Amino acid sequence: MVIYTSISRTGGPSTSSGISSIVLVEYALATGNFTSIANTITDKMSNQPNNQMSYAYDRYYFHAIKYNNLIYLCLAEEGYPQGRAFQFLKDIQTSFISEYGTQSQTAEAYQLSNFSNTIARLLKNFTEPDKVTAVKNEVNQVRDLMAKNIEKVINRGENLDSIADRTASLAQQSQQFRTRSRALNRAMWWKNQKLMILMGSSGVLLFYCLVGFGCGFPAWHTCVGSS
Repeated sequence: MVIYTSISRTGGPSTSSGISSIVLVEYALATGNFTSIANTITDKMSNQPNNQMSYAYDRYYFHAIKYNNLIYLCLAEEGYPQGRAFQFLKDIQTSFISEYGTQSQTAEAYQLSNFSNTIARLLKNFTEPDKVTAVKNEVNQVRDLMAKNIEKVINRGENLDSIADRTASLAQQSQQFRTRSRALNRAMWWKNQKLMILMGSSGVLLFYCLVGFGCGFPAWHTCVGSS
């Protein structure tokens, strides 16, 4: 995360502290001695050709781009990608030149502080993690979760062999259950078929008896005419 940004102009009159750069605008998300350290860096870069450099400071990094007599500088946390920091500074440079042009060469110290609003707006685009960083964070979270789960299993005194044995046992029991279920289904089907046959036979017999009694069973003289 970028926590401090400044734009300075080199080649100004030296102060009592020996610093010859002028801070035109700065923007900070936290308090600290950023300005004094930034002034030291810009003064160091003032006599160097156009370039971009990074300086380590405790758990932070200063990244700076010098173009002509203007130095665009930011302070980022140690884990913030260097390429992303320099891209942020290049966007700052483009917007600053577009907005102020030659005025940046004559402005007094902090005279262009209104540009801090533009810095804040551009910083939002570089504060949100990019897709690659987001995916890496998700992978790291999943990896940490898996490690914790394995640790919990080990702490319970369970090893991978016992887990595999129990898994195989559960699979065998499941197969036996399916086999018994299929056998039970076949037995129920045959039982239903036998019941249907029995009910059909009983119906035919009942019908035969009713017709027989109506026709004078067993001679059937009522329904069959005499010859």
